[in-house]
Amino acid sequence: MWISPADLEELRWLRAEATAISQELGWIAAENLGRVDHGTTDVFHAPLPDRAPDGAGVPAARMSLAIMQRIGLDLVASSDITRISGQIAVDAIGPSSYTQWDMWRSADLAGSRAAARRASAQARAFRPTPGLSNVPVPASTLHRGW
Repeated sequence: MWISPADLEELRWLRAEATAISQELGWIAAENLGRVDHGTTDVFHAPLPDRAPDGAGVPAARMSLAIMQRIGLDLVASSDITRISGQIAVDAIGPSSYTQWDMWRSADLAGSRAAARRASAQARAFRPTPGLSNVPVPASTLHRGW
């Protein structure tokens, strides 16, 4: 198999980003367990690279990551709908067991967590190494613990 060092670098990033998304979705699920406000959860992803790839594997990996990002957004939205509708149903039955202060605090905490996720996604953005070759070479010469 032949691949350019630039494509290999991007494929490694795409793989790492898929792992990061998976971990982040788990953290979001855990964070939302005790959430009492009626707000939705903001989810941020690093943008997909837009450089011209040299081989067909990179566009396929980008598509897989884009699908994973979309599924993550849909899962979080579905979870939010379930959480919020459950809270509304409980509120309709009787007085809320949460004060307005609890709801504001919950919303504020969710906002600070979203800001941290946004910063993390921006920090993870793909930044190609300048001058990395676009000439395909045998993959065996590029193997570094992948």
